[in-house]
Amino acid sequence: MTNYPEPTSTAFRYTEINYANEEAVQMAKETPKTARAASAQEVAKRKRETDGLLDEYNDYMRLYATFGDAEYKTKADGVMTKLRREADE
Repeated sequence: MTNYPEPTSTAFRYTEINYANEEAVQMAKETPKTARAASAQEVAKRKRETDGLLDEYNDYMRLYATFGDAEYKTKADGVMTKLRREADE
């Protein structure tokens, strides 16, 4: 068990440690950007969903105003409920 060969040079070890350190520094630099990008994507996604629900609500209200069918008003109220629920999150 004690016959392990001794390393001939420590340069490899220092290179490996240096590489790991550089990689950690690079990851630390990129993390805030990545978090901001992910956050921006999430905000954009929620905005698109909200815009879609508002469009749907407006469409149902126009149909209700044009035809006076209570089914359109019911659907518009359902969409408004979804919008309020999204706003509370």
